[in-house]
Amino acid sequence: MVPALGQFAFRDELITMFVAVALDEGAIETPDELLLAMRLRAAYPSYDWSSALPQWQGRHMLAARNGKRLAAILCETSSDKPALFSSWHPQLHSVWDEVFSVYFGAGAGKETSAGAMEFSTLWERVADGGLFAGNASQFRRYWGYLLLERALEHVGEDAIATLITPNVVRALTEQVASASGGSGKSPLSKVGQRAAERLVAACEGNTKVGLAVLTQLLGQQKLAGQAAGSAPPTLRALLTGRIVATLDSEAIFRYVCDLQQMFLEPGTTVQGARAVDKQRAWAVDQMVRVARAAQLPVTDALTTDVLRFVAVHASLQRTTTVGGGACGVAALDGTMPTPALSQTTRDHCSSTLVAFVGDLSRISTHGRNEGQSDDAAGSGRLAIGCSREGLVWSTLALQTVAEGAKRKKVSMVLPGNDEVQVLLEQTLPVLRRMAKRTREHAEAGQTEAAQRVRALELLLGTVSVLAVFSTEPATRAEYAEVVPELCECFARLDSGEEVAEDEPQPVEVLTEILISFLTKDSLMLRKLCEQVFAPFTTLVTAAALDSIIGVLRAQEGGEGEDADGAAVETQMEVSDVEDSEGSGSEA
Repeated sequence: MVPALGQFAFRDELITMFVAVALDEGAIETPDELLLAMRLRAAYPSYDWSSALPQWQGRHMLAARNGKRLAAILCETSSDKPALFSSWHPQLHSVWDEVFSVYFGAGAGKETSAGAMEFSTLWERVADGGLFAGNASQFRRYWGYLLLERALEHVGEDAIATLITPNVVRALTEQVASASGGSGKSPLSKVGQRAAERLVAACEGNTKVGLAVLTQLLGQQKLAGQAAGSAPPTLRALLTGRIVATLDSEAIFRYVCDLQQMFLEPGTTVQGARAVDKQRAWAVDQMVRVARAAQLPVTDALTTDVLRFVAVHASLQRTTTVGGGACGVAALDGTMPTPALSQTTRDHCSSTLVAFVGDLSRISTHGRNEGQSDDAAGSGRLAIGCSREGLVWSTLALQTVAEGAKRKKVSMVLPGNDEVQVLLEQTLPVLRRMAKRTREHAEAGQTEAAQRVRALELLLGTVSVLAVFSTEPATRAEYAEVVPELCECFARLDSGEEVAEDEPQPVEVLTEILISFLTKDSLMLRKLCEQVFAPFTTLVTAAALDSIIGVLRAQEGGEGEDADGAAVETQMEVSDVEDSEGSGSEA
C-alpha cells in the first residue's frame, strides 16, 4: 500500500488523506501506527511531515526528542488509554524489524545522521528503562527477552556490549539463578534463560565480544539495591567460567589494542561529535575495567599501557608517542586521533584517570602476573599501589605527562599548564627520592620504615594526580596547596633530625592533612587515608591524638557536651583525674 501512493501525480494529497484516516490525523499511539508512519516517512522524505505529524519533533521518528513517546508505544503502555493494550500477544511486534533496519540496515549511517538517536540511547530508554524496568510486568519482561534475542541477531560486534545495561543484567541474572536452583519452569523463565544462553554463546564465539560484554558487566557491580553476593555475581560466574577460562594475557592485550584503535579512529560509521565522544568514552571505560579486573589475567605491562594511554589523551596534544617507546600499544605508536579530541573527551580521560589511580593505589596487582600468588610476588603494604618493579602507579601517571611535554611538537593541554608544570617539577624529584628510600629500607630489612615512606609516596602521588587532572579549578588549587606540606613532611622524616619544641612533628602535620581529607565527600580519599595512616600509628604524638579525638567527637554530634552545652568528661579524662588524685594522696 505504501509504495502504491507514489504512483499517482497527486501523491501528496493521497498521503494527506491516508494519514488522516489510517493515522487519525497523526495521533500515533500503537506499534502498528508507528510502523506505518516510519515506512511512510522513509518512502516519501520530501513530504511535509512536520505538519502531518505535529506531535513528533525532529527530522526523524526516532529522534531523541521523541524518546518518551517512543518508549510508551514500543513498550505498549499508555496511562491515558490503557484499553489500547488490553490484550497481550506472545510475539515481538514487527515494528522492531523496522527499528533494527534503521540502525543496522544498509543505510544505517544515513539514518543516524538524519536525526535518529543513537541505538544505545534507544535501548536504555525502551529496553532498560521500560521492558526490563524494576516495576515492569512479566508480560513486558517476556517481550524484553525476545527483544534481546532479536538484538543479538542484528547488532554488530562493537554494539553487543551496549545491551548490557543494569536492568537487563538484573533480569538475566534472575533467570540464571532460577535455572541453577531448578525453579525456572515458567514460560518467562524459559525465554529468559534462552536469551542468557544466546548472549553467552555470542561471547564464546568471539573473544572480542566476550571481553567487551564481561568488562561491561564488571561495570554493573554496584547496582542500586544490590545486596552483597546477590544475583549479578551469578551471571558473572557464568560468563567467567565459559569465557575467561579460555583467555590469556595476549588475548586481553589484543582487545585493549582494539579499544585504543577505536578511541583513536572511531570510523566513518560513527556520525556526529557527540557520538564520537560517546564511543571514545566507552573505549576508555572498557580498557580501564579490563586493567583493574581481578578476574582477568592482567599483567603489569598492560596496566602500564592503559594508564599511560589515558594520561596522554587527558593531558597532551598532537601525538601519542611518549616516553620509552609508546604511550598506548606499540602498534599505535605515532597515530593521531582522528577526528581531534574534544574537551569533553579529555575531561572524561582526566576523571577516569583520577578514579583509576585511586583504585590502583589501594590494591595489589601482584599475583595476577604469570599465575603467581601474592606471597611469591611480594606481600604486605609494599605490594600495594605499585607494579612488580616497585613503580607506584600515581608516579607513573605524573611521569607520563612530564616526559611527554618535553618532546618536540607535543604540548600540554591541561587547564593551568604553568601551574601544572611547576607542580610536576616540584613533586617528581620527591617521589623518586621516596621510591629510592623505600627500596633502601626494604633491602636493609627496615620494613616499618619502608612502609611509611611508601605510604607517603602513595599519598603524595595521588594528591598530585588530583591537583593535575581534576577538572574543577577550585579542586586543583585545593590539592596543590597540600603538595608542599607533604613534601616537607617527608623531608623531615627522611632527615631524622629533631624538631624544635615549638614546631609540629611530621606525624602531626600528616595527621592534620589526613583528617582534612576524611571530611571530603570522596570514598577514594577516605580509604587512602586509612591505608596511609596505618604505618604511622606507632609514631602518633599526644597532639596528633588530640586532633583525632576532636574529629571523633565532632562526628558523634558533640558527645562531649550535655544538652546545655556544658563540657562532659570522657571516661579517659575521668580516669586521668582519678589517677592524679590517687597519686597525690599517696604522696
